[in-house]
Amino acid sequence: MGFRYVDLFSGIGGFRVALDALGGTSVGFSEIDKKAIETYRRNFNDPDSHVLGDITKISKLPELDLLVGGVPCQSWSVAGKKRGFDDPRGKLWYDTIRMVESSQPRVFIFENVKGLVDPRNKANIQLIVESFEKIGYSVKYQLLNSYDFGAPQNRSRVFLVGFRSDMKKYAHKFKYPTPVKNHLSIGRLIDGLNHVDIKKMIFDPHLIHGTLIPRSRNAFQKVDELNDFFIFCDTRGGHSTVHSWDIYETTDTEKEICIAIMKNRRKKKYGSADGNPMSASDITGLVSKASLKTLNSLVKKKILKLTIDGKYTLV
Repeated sequence: MGFRYVDLFSGIGGFRVALDALGGTSVGFSEIDKKAIETYRRNFNDPDSHVLGDITKISKLPELDLLVGGVPCQSWSVAGKKRGFDDPRGKLWYDTIRMVESSQPRVFIFENVKGLVDPRNKANIQLIVESFEKIGYSVKYQLLNSYDFGAPQNRSRVFLVGFRSDMKKYAHKFKYPTPVKNHLSIGRLIDGLNHVDIKKMIFDPHLIHGTLIPRSRNAFQKVDELNDFFIFCDTRGGHSTVHSWDIYETTDTEKEICIAIMKNRRKKKYGSADGNPMSASDITGLVSKASLKTLNSLVKKKILKLTIDGKYTLV
């Protein structure tokens, strides 16, 4: 049986791929990022009438059965400033609740980062749940990791599922999926690679870390095991990350430039994007030894690349 849905904070359509495969029909999507909207429309060939725009300016949604969305997570993320409802993006939960109240979907599904259900945010998640309950919905939420459901990726997200009051019998029956027994790793997907399962040794955490045992470690970085993976990524740091400038031969100044770009590229003074290209003057303001010759050397090494407007960004 088919169903009609609206996708809030749609991005480029991750939720939609799954819903369409389950027999759903999109009747609209809400997004403010122009590039994301362009990509979404190219992916799904939606008419102009489906572009609902900024959620804060929507007064009425099309008739629907299901409302979904990845509510902006930066205000709850450990990578952000953790300002919660004090962050304008955190306040978008109020608009989400308003959309549920006005459109009265039979069911809603919203996802967010695991920080939303951290002990420090207990009052916030309770406020969100109670707000939905006040407008007539039974709400359940649970933290799920994509790794537990067949994806070779560690991505923990909390999923809130709400059922309208006349759908209570389904709310009682609803259960979150059970993790699969056989996890999948990237190694199993690479042809010609001999994959061997090895039982890991367990240690006293103090033997590995000393007195300062790190926090916020994920499912693959347990405090009592040796780390068995690394991330190849130039846009974030951390003890598990291997950068291009760690692999290719680079000078101390080149390394300093790359690290400065990595740490500052998300600051608003350099632009409004999640990661902003930086001008030569921006970079020399951070690293006094930086020069055009050094920057172009990093471009030749394919660690940096030049944008159309002559700025530098990490490849």
